[in-house]
Amino acid sequence: MKTAGIMEQHVYPETPVRVEYELSEKGRNFKPVIDQVQQWANLWLDGIMVC
Repeated sequence: MKTAGIMEQHVYPETPVRVEYELSEKGRNFKPVIDQVQQWANLWLDGIMVC
């Protein structure tokens, strides 16, 4: 995800090192697609355990 530019990584030089991730603009722009997949899953996979 990071190499695709969807996530941004922030490393803080603390002890212990702290690493945080957040969606990039590209990743945030992908949200409508994920929302549609979630709606489909809610409709068709209700109660099904997916491994």
